[in-house]
Amino acid sequence: MAVALAGCSSSSDDTPTEDPEFRIEELAFASAEPTGYDEYEPQPDATYQLGETAWFYVGVLSGTPEDDVVEFDTVFEVTPPEGRTQRGEDTVTVDVSGEMGHQRMFVSNGYHSSPEFPTGTYELTVEITDVHSETTDDISGEFVLE
Repeated sequence: MAVALAGCSSSSDDTPTEDPEFRIEELAFASAEPTGYDEYEPQPDATYQLGETAWFYVGVLSGTPEDDVVEFDTVFEVTPPEGRTQRGEDTVTVDVSGEMGHQRMFVSNGYHSSPEFPTGTYELTVEITDVHSETTDDISGEFVLE
């Protein structure tokens, strides 16, 4: 798996007046590497060809800043059809100073497939811990390699 990437974005139009609790709000499969909060091209039917990278976009609501930094411990687990889970872990640091804010952020990752991989349905589980609040949330979804 690729190294996790992160970014953040906020907007005065949709930023709540009070900080909501940390949570994962969305898991989506993308056709290319996501570039920002809610900035990705959806992959039709979450289906990829062998040899392609399956890109994952995870929308995160309300990270807890400390000294203008939000830190996430991320775990991405992919279980292929034969059932042997692959796991990738990383700590992601997001600078939330200035205009960016900490209300709406994203984390992304890519699963690089090979032509030798088995075809079929793969299960993805993402677990993210907001390091400063010690709060964890997870989400799962499926994608297909053919």
